[in-house]
Amino acid sequence: MTKIMTAAAVVLAMAGVTAQNYQPSPDLDALHVPFDALLDLHVRDGLVYYRALQGDRARLARYVASLNSPSVASGFPNWSDDQKKAFWLNAYNALVMQTVVSHYPIH
Repeated sequence: MTKIMTAAAVVLAMAGVTAQNYQPSPDLDALHVPFDALLDLHVRDGLVYYRALQGDRARLARYVASLNSPSVASGFPNWSDDQKKAFWLNAYNALVMQTVVSHYPIH
């Protein structure tokens, strides 16, 4: 009975997390909205919930793939320094997260 109640509590907690009304910042570059949404869902108080992120592995992979799109490659030279910094910081963080998720749990 305790296991069932624990499982129910986890399901209800996850339902609350996924039911958030994510609204991206109006200043956020459209390229990074998918990654920002993943962070909003799977990061709390600076901690990444990798086990939950494993369920969104495909969304993370799509974001990482989008960083190598032709529009990014052609537009990058014209971006501001801040846009370039945001790109590289988000790319680094997404690739690290993807690597950890691919090898989770890490011992």
